Amino acid sequence: MPNISAWKQFLLLMVLLVAAPAAVQAQPPQRGETTVHVVGSSRVRGGDVSAAREEAINAALVAAVHTVVAEMLPPETVAGSFQTVNEAVFQRTDRFVRDYKMLAQSTVAGTYRALVQASVSTERIKEAFRTAGIRLEARQFPQILFALAESQIHDLAPRYWWDGRTGRDESVAGAALAQAFTTEGYTVVRPAGNTVATGYPPELRGTEAVALGRELKAEVVVVGLAAAEAAGQPAGQTSPAYRGSVSARAYRVSDGQLIAQTQRAILTAGDDAQSASRDALDKAAALAAGDLSAQLDTAWFKQMAAGNRIEIVVHGITGQMAGFVRFRGAIGSVSGVERMQIREMTADAAILNVDYQGNARALADALLLLSFDTFKVTVARIEANTIDLQLVPR
Repeated sequence: MPNISAWKQFLLLMVLLVAAPAAVQAQPPQRGETTVHVVGSSRVRGGDVSAAREEAINAALVAAVHTVVAEMLPPETVAGSFQTVNEAVFQRTDRFVRDYKMLAQSTVAGTYRALVQASVSTERIKEAFRTAGIRLEARQFPQILFALAESQIHDLAPRYWWDGRTGRDESVAGAALAQAFTTEGYTVVRPAGNTVATGYPPELRGTEAVALGRELKAEVVVVGLAAAEAAGQPAGQTSPAYRGSVSARAYRVSDGQLIAQTQRAILTAGDDAQSASRDALDKAAALAAGDLSAQLDTAWFKQMAAGNRIEIVVHGITGQMAGFVRFRGAIGSVSGVERMQIREMTADAAILNVDYQGNARALADALLLLSFDTFKVTVARIEANTIDLQLVPR
């Protein structure tokens, strides 16, 4: 027959655990805070229960902050910025926990556990994120265009898809770069089917790269040269060697800034010149992709986290001033919007300046999710840091 006293203690512990959240709901957290319930544990060493209790509570408070961070940040952001998150938040949990209360405790087999209710400041965590350059939203990868001229083995002149003839990127290096960045989550702009202005040279300068990017609605353009050439026959090798090289630069279309660059080369060997040289190009491009990706991660995403000034041109406000006021107010509720002000108003349009932690495309996507009873929002154009949209009556 089971021990009745032990069973009653177990039931009492279960009641405490179940009742704890209800007690919290009677005392809602302050503005900018959230309340969480976590369990911290520690070993009881040398019979020192007091020290074990303190250690368990500290572990619970770290777990409380971790729980809130996990709800605020997308998993890929935590994984990609874990060192920064650890330094900015997890190492300083006392800054983010306003108060706490121990709801229950138990010691089993030398392990002390404490159920803790903690009030965690989300506002302070957000501020720590902003200072560390960490975005709260899921990453909005830029639309990236590759424009590398390529000389394959035996080519007399470089090939390039913007020559006005093929309109299609058939380069080995271009395909390798596109594949690598697609895998990471970037949207690769494919030139196939697009008509571009002719007159661009094989090796694009920064201004030409930006102009081409704007034509094809890209946000980042990677330009440069790729080449394959015979490299003789190394001593002790039975097959000839081929050298593949890639030199590339990345420009941000919105402001023309050079934000990444690399130069990579590799040797491969083989009896088939065409196959071995293409393999060299492919491998050199893969190395270049790693360099560019690391630099873009810093230049693009930290710049996005720091915020952008985005211009929103709102058309169709004639006869819909009440709707415009509602729309303007709703912009402030969009996650990532720091500040919004009216710059100019005309008879049928208004221009708003919005400070936003992200790019124009991400903000436009968020605005399209807003729902109104009397009108809907349609986006006519997104270019650099400008959004043109229309308020359409329902």
